[in-house]
Amino acid sequence: MRRFRPIKISIPLTRLGSDNDGGYLIPDDFGGVVACFSPGVSTNTSFETSLLEKYNVPSYLTDPTLTANQRDEIDKIFDLEDKYLGGCNDRDMFDLENWMQIKGYGACTNYSLVLQMDIEGYEFDVLLATLKESFTKV
Repeated sequence: MRRFRPIKISIPLTRLGSDNDGGYLIPDDFGGVVACFSPGVSTNTSFETSLLEKYNVPSYLTDPTLTANQRDEIDKIFDLEDKYLGGCNDRDMFDLENWMQIKGYGACTNYSLVLQMDIEGYEFDVLLATLKESFTKV
């Protein structure tokens, strides 16, 4: 658990997404970032839209709670999976490493990724089930 703590950085922050839910302050350092993995988006894709528009970074989303109409709208712009992100792999869920592998970001480390995760308390399950080496990419 000691690995999960705030650290001070010297990189300026930028806000991506809406002013409220769906918006985040993150380091303005997107050189080499090739994709974003974003589970639990519901229908608010303002962060992912900002990331695409401002930095040309595509996003992979996953959220099985969406209706067919909601999925169709989001799928027009983003790559959307119909699974939960969690600490294991089964019919309804995959872990972060498996998801990254499926999308072609497995073994290679010559790129940077963004992980934007708001999955209602399951964040630690995902982080604890992910190998340390995977975080050199995210």
